[in-house]
Amino acid sequence: VLCPLLVVGDRGGLEHWERPPNAAVLVQMALTSLSGCAYCTSFLVGVALTSPFFMSMGIGLLIPLGYFVDLVLGNVLQEDFSLLNLLGLLLVSAGFVLINLNCSCLQRPQGIYVTLEPEGDELGPERDSVEMLAAETPRAPLPHRGADRGQPLFHLGLDR
Repeated sequence: VLCPLLVVGDRGGLEHWERPPNAAVLVQMALTSLSGCAYCTSFLVGVALTSPFFMSMGIGLLIPLGYFVDLVLGNVLQEDFSLLNLLGLLLVSAGFVLINLNCSCLQRPQGIYVTLEPEGDELGPERDSVEMLAAETPRAPLPHRGADRGQPLFHLGLDR
């Protein structure tokens, strides 16, 4: 969709575009793109299976996790490592655990619920399929249900 803007920017002198100089750079770019796609996908799946709050707090754990991985791989020099760094890692990790322990009582029961309509008909673990729910509560179809009220027609997640 934005490709024409690249051409306009290149021809207009706003931005110079060039191909990657070699295959190694192209592979690095592809791996970066794929890891970004994997991150976004896993974040959205995490939101659907847990809650947006849990996943937002979990993003904060990326910093200590990245530092720990750098320690294991040897990317952090010995003179750069200090007890304050370790204390920061522990405080961020403890904060994540404490916040989620405090909020665990607010979560819905286990299972994925699918809200089929704005009125709140849901599929829970006790129902087998959308067809089974439709057979239980037959309704005449209404055109554009929920669209005029700005409400989603389909919702997947554990919380509202």
